[in-house]
Amino acid sequence: LSSDQHRFDIVSHHTHTIYDTTIPHPLAKSNRTIAARSQGGAMSKAIDVKFSKYRHLCATNGFTLVPLAFDKLGALSNQVLDLIHKCSTRASNWARHTQPINFAAKSFVRYWTQALSCQLQLHRLCCDETRRTFCLT
Repeated sequence: LSSDQHRFDIVSHHTHTIYDTTIPHPLAKSNRTIAARSQGGAMSKAIDVKFSKYRHLCATNGFTLVPLAFDKLGALSNQVLDLIHKCSTRASNWARHTQPINFAAKSFVRYWTQALSCQLQLHRLCCDETRRTFCLT
């Protein structure tokens, strides 16, 4: 499933769900006002834009759209956290039937939440370094 100009990031035919990522920067000129008004404001705006663009396309094909917003400064949207929890539960259920459990669900969630957030911040640092700018944000 794709539109003429967009390829979705994750398509689950089993659950009829489409996950599409977006990484807004809260300090971008277009996001500063909304980011200053509320925590996660830039992510909420980016999610609304994804819904307005693709919800109809997904619905007409029998899929549910789930935008996954990652703030460029490292914050994760509720949809991302929900997906991490779902993966943790499924991994735990799978491991219970196939092998002894080697991790606790809480550590799985904590690990992936921290790993994703750190990778976003690392990517931001690398991008800033390639532009030869120094940013304290």
